[in-house]
Amino acid sequence: MLSIDRLLVTQQKIRNLDQVVKMIEYVREGGLFTLDALEQHQSRGGVSPLIEVTEFTDDGAMYLHDGHHRAVSIALGGRDYLVDGEYRIRTYKYADYAKANLSANWFTPFDPRTELRLSDMSDYKKLIQEMTDKNATEEEMLLFIENSKRLYSEPRSNIVTLLDFAASTGSDLFVVE
Repeated sequence: MLSIDRLLVTQQKIRNLDQVVKMIEYVREGGLFTLDALEQHQSRGGVSPLIEVTEFTDDGAMYLHDGHHRAVSIALGGRDYLVDGEYRIRTYKYADYAKANLSANWFTPFDPRTELRLSDMSDYKKLIQEMTDKNATEEEMLLFIENSKRLYSEPRSNIVTLLDFAASTGSDLFVVE
């Protein structure tokens, strides 16, 4: 079990409000986001991975890497923890997270203490794919990534926790009473 209070966000906004509303109801009905459940509710893009949490060995801080919509749905659905089987934890150092790693397909390096990922990076991903398809050199790829940070990240604002993340939508649907 992992307390929601420990999790910091890395994404600047909720991308699909309608989906989150349905997910909140699913949580309120006792639903869990285990692999079995994810397989049953797979989207057009395939089965979602477990919620991925990155724990930084530098200071022990825990950031959501993947699964922001599910995690915020859990919080707003009335549960204050992730159940074992809904998440996995990876460990990193901040310096490694902030450095591109082409062999690991890590094309969006940033420092989660000071930056947030954009919720829609589809244009950036297309550009990366085009470069890959054209067999760009490692040097060309790294230079492009370094010069394109604005296409996938922005300076961190006051969005830190899952509840900040939910409130940033401005929607009354995500107000916790």
